[in-house]
Amino acid sequence: MRRDGTTPRLLGLLAVLVAQAAVGVPVDGVGPERPSVAATSPLPAWPAGRPGSYTLRYNDPQWSVAEAPRRRMVALNAWEWPAIARIKAANPDALVLVYKDLSSTRDSAPCSSNQDDLPTGVDYCSTNTLHPDWFLTDSAGNRLRYDAWPDSWQMDVGNPAYQQAWLDNVRAGLTTRSWDGVFMDNALSGADDHHPGTYPARYPSHASIQDAYRSMLATVGSGLRVAGFVTVANIDKGRLFPGLWRSYLANIDGAFEEWFVDWSGTPGNYAWDWGPTGWKAQVDEIVDAVAAGKIAIVRAGSKPAGQDQQGFHYALASYLLANDGRSLFGFGEDVGYEPQYDWHLGAALGAYYPLGNSVFRRDFSSGAVVVNAAQSSDTTVPLGKQYQDESGNLVTSVTVGAQGAAILRVPSPPPPSQPTPPTSRSPRPTARPPSGANTGNQPPVTAPVPAPATTGVTSQEAVPPSAAPPVEGAPKEASTEPVHESGGSELAGRPPSGPGRDAGRSSSPAGGLVGLGAVALVGVGAVAWRRRLRRATRSPN
Repeated sequence: MRRDGTTPRLLGLLAVLVAQAAVGVPVDGVGPERPSVAATSPLPAWPAGRPGSYTLRYNDPQWSVAEAPRRRMVALNAWEWPAIARIKAANPDALVLVYKDLSSTRDSAPCSSNQDDLPTGVDYCSTNTLHPDWFLTDSAGNRLRYDAWPDSWQMDVGNPAYQQAWLDNVRAGLTTRSWDGVFMDNALSGADDHHPGTYPARYPSHASIQDAYRSMLATVGSGLRVAGFVTVANIDKGRLFPGLWRSYLANIDGAFEEWFVDWSGTPGNYAWDWGPTGWKAQVDEIVDAVAAGKIAIVRAGSKPAGQDQQGFHYALASYLLANDGRSLFGFGEDVGYEPQYDWHLGAALGAYYPLGNSVFRRDFSSGAVVVNAAQSSDTTVPLGKQYQDESGNLVTSVTVGAQGAAILRVPSPPPPSQPTPPTSRSPRPTARPPSGANTGNQPPVTAPVPAPATTGVTSQEAVPPSAAPPVEGAPKEASTEPVHESGGSELAGRPPSGPGRDAGRSSSPAGGLVGLGAVALVGVGAVAWRRRLRRATRSPN
């Protein structure tokens, strides 16, 4: 992968965070066990179900600054160093790495020994003049360069003098500008990488050039790490060579997989589980990094996520199968930020495991992921309990298409219901006319006056009209029968408003009896008054 200062070519390089991160995850049933190595990472561990993201948009430092608060790693060109302070102000925990090509020098770059000016570890002008032996040549003695980027001349990474010069120059540049570390591009795996079919005279086989890169990474990796800098390498096509990814990682902090499971952008044409160099080999690159206490950074997709939704979900779920909370994920050439990065599935409940027929699952405290890495067959998976799918539907099983995935979340519990305040007594609603009142649709009805009692007053005795509270909207001719609402707290005769309305109210049984006694006395007085009135107005015989 190539990034220079004028052409934001290809995707690729992402700078990476890292440093040792602890956490081996056993992978029972999905591959050989790898030892777990405790380590210290410059990034705090997140729950494994929470995706971590990064940026690699070179030549746009303003965008990188704006994105910094929600990114764990930011990579910049060397000459973009003034953005470091602003990125750190926005997110002190973000790792800020400088891009450097491990394998070339470029004749398009300035003739300068200042690392602020260079995308490489050595400049072309002085190398061409003073160290022509550092250039790799073919069997005819012709210098080799990258076919797609002819300004990039391939260096001999196995040459000890080149290794030391690269280390000294880059270390000085990191120190001067206070970078967190370096993203090393083009840790190649094939002798004819960048010039297919043409092999260096010195490295006529893949195995021989791989040995040269192990030597280079051991020199620069150990030298920079001792100085406190983070080292990440873009390992090219590691899946094609079993064990290569792990061996390159041995002396550095992290590795980048530039083409993770979806490199076509076409549904049905993603990496699938075809064997030792297919889909599973790339997922297990993350597993290997985690087990070694390293960081894995992966980028999938050749299109933006919105144009390749199936590929995006397939790649994100594949990453979550192995993530330990420190690995990073990105999708598309510009590695945009997607809403799914805020789907936190919680802590992993174990390693990912096979369900058969190239279908795999991993469970989390707040969700689960299911990946169907088969070439063409769909599968239905019972989930064992209810989950929420990507569309918000509640499901207990999912049907996952070939080269597809389901990312499931535990449904959020409903919000707690608000307690209803206790209402021991309900006041009579003032807008409701009492029983027998004229509603405007019938003539007024006057309740009959009860006959004189012969043995005292009962609880059914009428209350004098003068003692009843006014009823809003009720006509004057309305019945004066008391309206018995639940609780009876607004018995006629109590003051309708003003000071002392509730003074002396008691919630004790004794207080209730006193109140009833007072009502009874009022009733007795009313009956006696009515009898006297009748005697005074009765005509003589």
